[in-house]
Amino acid sequence: RFPLLVKLLDANDDLSVQVHPSADDCARWFPTAASKDEAWVVVDAEPGAAVYYGFQPGVTQAQFEAALEAEELLGLLARVEVRPGDVLRVAPGTVHALGRGVVVLEVQEPSDTTYRLYDYGRGRALHIDEGRRVARVEADPEPLLAPRPVEHDWGVWELLVDAPAYRMERLAAE
Repeated sequence: RFPLLVKLLDANDDLSVQVHPSADDCARWFPTAASKDEAWVVVDAEPGAAVYYGFQPGVTQAQFEAALEAEELLGLLARVEVRPGDVLRVAPGTVHALGRGVVVLEVQEPSDTTYRLYDYGRGRALHIDEGRRVARVEADPEPLLAPRPVEHDWGVWELLVDAPAYRMERLAAE
C-alpha cells in the first residue's frame, strides 16, 4: 500500500461537512478503520470562496451535539476565505468542508475513513455517532499555515506541512 494519496478536488458546489479519526480514535473505537490526516494547498479560488475549518471560538460540546441533531452544523463552523497558494492541514478530528469555487491539491494518508456530518439535504448517509466521538470541538489556531523556508546548498524549499504521516514541501523558484 502506497503511504500517501494525492487528489485534485474541484468544488463546483459546497461539499459535505466531514471529520476523520486519528490513530488513537481507531484503536479505541474503530479497530477496522484507518486514521486520516490530510492537507490542502489551494490551487484556485473564486473571489470570496471559503472552506469550513473547525469551530468558531466558544462552541461547546453540547452546542455541537445539538447542532448535529438539528442538522444546523454550519452555523458553528469557522468559515475561512482562501486564495491560491494558501495551505491548511486538516488534522484528524478537525471538522471541515470545501466550499463552492475552491480547488485544492489534497495530500492525505491513504484511508477512506470519512464520517459525514452534514450534506445539505442530499440524502446520503450521515455518520453522526462516529463523528461525535472523533470531532475536536475546541477552536483551532489560525487555520492558514505560513510556509517556512528551508535552505539547502542547492536551493530554497518552503516547508508547508510537517505531519506525522507525511511532509509537504514546495520549491520557491523565481
